[in-house]
Amino acid sequence: MLDKLTADESNLLKNYLSNRLKQRSIKRGLSIVYDITYFCNLCCKGCAVNAKKHKSTHISVDNLELTTEKVFTLLDKIKNHIDKNNIKSFFLNYGGGEPFLRSDFKEILKYSSKLFGKESVATDTNGTFVSVNDLLEIKDYVSYVGVSIDGLEYYHNNWRGRTDIDNPFQKSMNLITESLKYPELKNILEVSSVATKENISEIPILIKELNNLGVKAYSVHRTFPVGRMAKFTSIIPDTADYINLALIIAKANEDYEIDCHFHHSIESIYGTILLGWDTYIADQVVGNPDSRSSFGIDPTGNIYFDPWCMVKPWNQLIGGNILSKNFNFDYLTSGKGIGMLEIAKQYSLMQNRCDKCHLRCSGGSRIAASAFYLADLKRESLSDLLIGLSKIDPICPLYSKKN
Repeated sequence: MLDKLTADESNLLKNYLSNRLKQRSIKRGLSIVYDITYFCNLCCKGCAVNAKKHKSTHISVDNLELTTEKVFTLLDKIKNHIDKNNIKSFFLNYGGGEPFLRSDFKEILKYSSKLFGKESVATDTNGTFVSVNDLLEIKDYVSYVGVSIDGLEYYHNNWRGRTDIDNPFQKSMNLITESLKYPELKNILEVSSVATKENISEIPILIKELNNLGVKAYSVHRTFPVGRMAKFTSIIPDTADYINLALIIAKANEDYEIDCHFHHSIESIYGTILLGWDTYIADQVVGNPDSRSSFGIDPTGNIYFDPWCMVKPWNQLIGGNILSKNFNFDYLTSGKGIGMLEIAKQYSLMQNRCDKCHLRCSGGSRIAASAFYLADLKRESLSDLLIGLSKIDPICPLYSKKN
């Protein structure tokens, strides 16, 4: 489909991708998304972890999935693995649920920063519970704070589902506006949206508004049919939608000061097709994606093949519990084909995935590829799920030509 772009559209997208390549930092090490809690004060339709609704007050330690001390123990084990294996690049992003519902979350961020350094720690929030004062307290412990704004006011509030909060959109926008008054917060604040067929047309308006406010960074995430989003597959963007979105993002970068970007899995595919990127060259784009590790950790300390694997049926790709006496990170990252996560990785390697496509891109998302494969099969066994990891990510513009 990219070959259907006009010359101007093609050049617009090529310029965007070229600029992204120049500014991208290389992360070839260990990357972890740690969903610190599954409690949330909202009930978003697209929640990938089926977060549990909770009142808009701090939850007590007794109601947390892990105590503060056990979280620290878990982080210590990650630190020991990093030091033992001399891992130079590591990134830890906290999600949920709503992380700030944990009364100890600031303490956890401070401890994480002490272990890994501020630049290796980040967190996301829905922006309705946390205050500007909270952000000022954690500013020295995180490299960025992501605030979710999923469209204009009506769409955003509808997407948030059942909530006791009056106008979540205004609540989050007020947080953003107030945060921008502080230079130290302005530099770490990033606004993000999850793309659907229903909000793509709103994104240009949202970007303009965020730019006028002075927001420095904005990102658009892919929509995956996992968790509650599995009930709304009809509004998951298709290939044409994402190409349209890419053009919107590229145009915004030319028109405004705000730094906009879309999901790295799409950037890699487009960059390989349009610019001939070889993502297996160490100094280009993301480095060799087959050599990188990106895990998800759930609130009880279980570790999974991918951050999108924490609900059924994806939780079959579990690698054990980090707090278990027998748990060993080396077992998960040995590269010797042992363990569930290593087996899943073998199905996802370049020589196995995407019907053995010759293009040297990142392969998009293996979870997306498997999700659509399972949807066609209408079954969810572990063997089918693993086979699905080797299939084509349908977001690829060449997808129709390969089938």
